[in-house]
Amino acid sequence: MSAALSNHNVFYQSGENAHGGVLVMMCKDISAVRVSCSLPSICALDLQFDQTIRLIAMYAPESETRNWTDLTPLATNFCMILGDFNIDIEQDGEKADRLLKWMDSCYHEQQFKLMNVILLVIITLY
Repeated sequence: MSAALSNHNVFYQSGENAHGGVLVMMCKDISAVRVSCSLPSICALDLQFDQTIRLIAMYAPESETRNWTDLTPLATNFCMILGDFNIDIEQDGEKADRLLKWMDSCYHEQQFKLMNVILLVIITLY
């Protein structure tokens, strides 16, 4: 296992309590640069390919109501936002509406015309 881990860079951002946070493991073959971010449970990386892609990994505890606009300064035209949002789009009403409205506003703002938002689940630390 340690040999497999030695081929990866690990990026961690703590959460608001001792059991929270988000961790991203990136193969060392991919050039990844940490982006400064003081938000708990948000880890932002710039992945260097022909085009730089911003990766924003996050964990939103179920009990938390996130202000999604806090992520706007981190978003770029080529951006993937992934994580455990703890939102059921069909069941969580207002909480889901806030996330969808934020995503829609990012898409419609001029600087984010090319932004694609991908929602994935990543492993969170407990």
